[in-house]
Amino acid sequence: MKRYLYILILVQLSYSTIYSQIIPNQSCATAIPLCKNITEIYDVSDSEEDCNKPLYYYFYSSSVVTDLFSFDPGHSGIFTLYRISTENEFTFDACSQFENGLAVIEHSQSFSSSFNFGVSQSGLYVIRLVFNDCYISPSTGARELNFSFNLINGRTLSCPTETPSFECKDCITSFSPTAGQYMVSAWVKESGATMATTSYSNASIGISFSGSASTFSLSPSGRIIDGWQRIEGVVDIPSAATDIHLSFETNSGDAYFDDIRFYPLDGSIISYVYDPINLRLMAQLDERNFATFYEYDEEGKLVRVKKETERGVMTIQENRDNIIKQ
Repeated sequence: MKRYLYILILVQLSYSTIYSQIIPNQSCATAIPLCKNITEIYDVSDSEEDCNKPLYYYFYSSSVVTDLFSFDPGHSGIFTLYRISTENEFTFDACSQFENGLAVIEHSQSFSSSFNFGVSQSGLYVIRLVFNDCYISPSTGARELNFSFNLINGRTLSCPTETPSFECKDCITSFSPTAGQYMVSAWVKESGATMATTSYSNASIGISFSGSASTFSLSPSGRIIDGWQRIEGVVDIPSAATDIHLSFETNSGDAYFDDIRFYPLDGSIISYVYDPINLRLMAQLDERNFATFYEYDEEGKLVRVKKETERGVMTIQENRDNIIKQ
């Protein structure tokens, strides 16, 4: 039985200057604000494909500045600076302008070393970075994305008190929880498991915080259902935390994580999965993250409903049509 991936969560409480492993700004909708000198170091040793994914940043300039930032990359790539329309500055859909080609390309160049850039008008700007390959740290040998933005000659930028609308219809934006208790739930499948495997012992979800020493490690428990075992546990976010780091880990082999949830402990969640082509309801996941699967015939008629339970997947409804031949 195939499980359905319906959501992927990147969790960020606040902005920090150095990240490791978790890369939150790989879409326009999750662009990071630039208003001071920053150094970015992303550890991508376990995910080489992240070397070539775009990264997004945004900033405001209240005036024309020829040399505003110095960009210092550790490796080569392509830099593009977009200017967004500033009519209705905090209400327009900035990402829609960007993704539909309505933003103006202010500056674009290939880079292999540091360079300066500025702006020709006041307004909102979006930076898109794409690296050709990863930076190999000479000290550790780790594969990284490594670069910095520095304001030139003591120039200053004010971080906006309001966040512009970076929403877009196909984007999942950052989740920013407050301190308190949250339920974390997911399903995991380990490669190499046999019919005799009764529980997975390699996969886990690790949760840690910047600003707090609290850590959590959640492991699979319960019965393996069609190759998948559930991970579930309560996480207490400390009030001192500034960022949350989620890591999906395995001690050996490959592990696949699906149906990931992160929501308040006193809350409730039901999820729905639709076929992207015909928009039929394919699955519904209840409060405990157990799925109900809906199967259809070639004509689109519902023929079978299956329910995922702690004892396995059970057929709870089956429909058959008989047509009398004249």
